[in-house]
Amino acid sequence: MVGQVMLFHIVLLSWPIIHTVALGGAIAKPGCPSDCGNNVSIPFPFGIGAGFYVDEWFEIVCNNSANRPFLKRTNLEVLNVYTSDYTTSSSGQISSSKLKVRYPISFQNCTGKESHKPDLNLTGSPFMFSVTDNIFTAVSCDVHATISSSNVEGAEISAGCKSICSNSTNNNNSSCNGLNCCQTTIHSFVETFTTTFETTGTDRDKACKYAFVMDQNWFGSSNTI
Repeated sequence: MVGQVMLFHIVLLSWPIIHTVALGGAIAKPGCPSDCGNNVSIPFPFGIGAGFYVDEWFEIVCNNSANRPFLKRTNLEVLNVYTSDYTTSSSGQISSSKLKVRYPISFQNCTGKESHKPDLNLTGSPFMFSVTDNIFTAVSCDVHATISSSNVEGAEISAGCKSICSNSTNNNNSSCNGLNCCQTTIHSFVETFTTTFETTGTDRDKACKYAFVMDQNWFGSSNTI
């Protein structure tokens, strides 16, 4: 399962926001570019260019060399945007958004790669990690990984998982069943997290290991890490 791809798909949610433009569907604000030249549509409250997004957290910039959209404040590549709208009689339009983005993974003791622990802090933003779409995953023989997170109330929460070593060639790379790979759910309303690899005091501490939060639906559709 260990390869060269160092980015995974994760899903972010936005808190519901109120705006006064009723668009009647997930489309860009009138006059705003609808995409960066690829097949990723950018609906309002997100937008490309000044005046076309609801606030700076929803600003999208285009990587013109690759026609890829990025959230400007977080520099995360946007893979898809889903919005759901419903109208209130007094305030206007209320939007709730879900984004699928690329996010780097944590790894340690991997040949040809320096150990890496990415840091994404969404505190103060309208976004949080989706508890229903994402899952914490660790990959290696006898790996014990912990995810420490903070929620919107500032509470510190930890969870972890531990894998069992297996030399079997029959393991299904598109699943994570506890053999050389383990998973656990993340907590609700998480805005930031860090990952830690626990030591065992054996030679297995020197093994290449990965840990990441990812879109759990994507795990079954890809067997490359």
